[in-house]
Amino acid sequence: MNKRHLGEKTRHILEDLIEQAEKLGRFKFNEHVKDLGLGFHINKQESDSWIIDFDLPNEKERDATLFTFRLFNQHNEGYSFHRLDELIKNQDLSDEFKNKISTIRHTYFKYLEGFPVSIEANFFEPNKQPTRGDILKTVMNGGGLGHTNSAPKREIYKKWTRDEIRENVLLQEFTKIVLTILGFIKDLADATRYELNNFS
Repeated sequence: MNKRHLGEKTRHILEDLIEQAEKLGRFKFNEHVKDLGLGFHINKQESDSWIIDFDLPNEKERDATLFTFRLFNQHNEGYSFHRLDELIKNQDLSDEFKNKISTIRHTYFKYLEGFPVSIEANFFEPNKQPTRGDILKTVMNGGGLGHTNSAPKREIYKKWTRDEIRENVLLQEFTKIVLTILGFIKDLADATRYELNNFS
């Protein structure tokens, strides 16, 4: 069967997508979190006070992953979730592939619109229940994770992390969101790899 031809720009975007997704896979962040767990431990001290210790990813492991992870969640990369709709309009790509990435993209945005079950309304601030998207943006752009901070997001982050318990709950939920999106990214890469095999 003759293979189809793919434009250079589109090929570059798809190859970049696979390359960055494979890089994320090599970090094995999901295995690191699985080994660590995302629970908490309550320990009684000699003074009869109690200390709550939360399980959180190692900062070095987390930040290494987020440096590449953010590329899929910002607007300026051709393979980011925000710009996948441009690929869907490409006439060179198969309908099967475009349907797959359209479904993954839709699932990504619906997921971020949802509310985390472990965080109740008013937990971070009165009359506010943050969506997963709110948490993702606030921690990524306000939490000092190796990126230029947004001043408004920084203020929200400071408010949401005003004590140790809230900070740890926020970072645990953020970690769960990152792990779920890493699954979406893997699905994108698998579909893209299969699609590229159909081109010369």
